Amino acid sequence: MRFGLTALSFPAAIQSIFHGGTVDFSRFSYLRVIEEAVSAGFKHVELTLDAMYALPGSLSPDKIGRISELKESLEFTVSAHLPLWAVEPASFNERIRAASVLSCVDAIEATRVLEPEYYVLHATGGLAAEFSRLPFPDYNALIDGVMVSIALKSAREIIERSKVDRKRIALESVEFPLGMTAGVADDLDCSLVLDTGHVLAGYSGAVPLMDALRAFLPRMVGMHLHDGMRRRGSDGTYAVKDHLPLGSGDMKTAEFLDAVVRSGFDGPVVFELTREEALRSLDFIGKVRPDLIRGQLPA
Repeated sequence: MRFGLTALSFPAAIQSIFHGGTVDFSRFSYLRVIEEAVSAGFKHVELTLDAMYALPGSLSPDKIGRISELKESLEFTVSAHLPLWAVEPASFNERIRAASVLSCVDAIEATRVLEPEYYVLHATGGLAAEFSRLPFPDYNALIDGVMVSIALKSAREIIERSKVDRKRIALESVEFPLGMTAGVADDLDCSLVLDTGHVLAGYSGAVPLMDALRAFLPRMVGMHLHDGMRRRGSDGTYAVKDHLPLGSGDMKTAEFLDAVVRSGFDGPVVFELTREEALRSLDFIGKVRPDLIRGQLPA
């Protein structure tokens, strides 16, 4: 397996730019973060393109050019996560929807030189997630259907306006019904990224992780690997967590990885965790499936 890392921990980035009671964005270096990830043994890096807006200057044309040079010299591969913070491609508000599309198109244009294997897209965002949780069982499917039609329009516009190969747009399993996300990918003939923690936390509906894997495999080009849980307490409420190191939640890791290997999947397996948590997760994999990391364990 080709293990990768999301090379941006937002808390760590925030820590770096606050110094002596002042904000200094120049103290954050995406280049340094990538170098640290690769030196730790990860041969794939997923760039968080929200940094273009949240951390001014961190992904300027000059910095992207230097990342491209680093990619060649250190021989790692790249994927890119399109903006998701305050972005809503399924918004009823046309101005917000159009701006969300433009944000994603601009991010693709800015990073085209890096030749990412794929761009991860949240076809729906926080608004759709909020609507999908509304306590209106008779109307939820109808509301979700309206929002998915808007999301389909936005994803199609992103592909057409950026002129990117549609297979390089990969919809992620997010807090929205899994089948509807897969349906958008079918309609657009684009790709999918399975986020294991989102599924385990129940964000994508009451879908077992193995069923989600089978549903996504025909179009799956990448994976976000982390643990998660959705456990009902004695008071009837649920404890819901995701983005946990492997072995910390409900994932049957050995069984799941066995299924991934048998499927022949050969895309990047990206830890959406801190570097330390990702290393702990690799160590856990070493205990349940040592053959998958033999020769790959970071020093």
